[in-house]
Amino acid sequence: MDMDRNLPDIPQPPQEVDSRIKSPTRMRYEAEVLVLKNQNGDLDQIRQKLGLSRRKICQLLLVDPSAWTRWTQAGGEAPPHIYRALDCYLSIMEKDPEYRRLAHRFSDWMNREKDYEGRLASLEALQAAQKRRSPPTIQWFALFFAFLAGAALVLAIRS
Repeated sequence: MDMDRNLPDIPQPPQEVDSRIKSPTRMRYEAEVLVLKNQNGDLDQIRQKLGLSRRKICQLLLVDPSAWTRWTQAGGEAPPHIYRALDCYLSIMEKDPEYRRLAHRFSDWMNREKDYEGRLASLEALQAAQKRRSPPTIQWFALFFAFLAGAALVLAIRS
């Protein structure tokens, strides 16, 4: 027991989570993320600039919504490629105003309720309305042949 007191203090590694040595590539990625954050804001600000819901931004980035929640919480950090992709989307929206209109149309289309029965009923009603407007094909043939018979009769009378 007395021997334990005489042992020299062994230095312990720091208990920080990010105590690993960073490669130059990793440091470059982190610097790029800082620049993009200063330029565009945090993830929720970028999402609001794009005009997308949390669900839609996750679909756009092909990530699970739980990942987005984890990244936007305090202490959470998204991978650098996420910031890069969002920066690309923002630059597209700034350069091409038509893209914003198309993005809203796409968003509206994605947000529509998938009411297949309602759509099927509306298609059936449209088809029935078209049938009422145009006479059936057999009636057209009957009218055509009646016209030809009348024309033949007029020609026969004149000659």
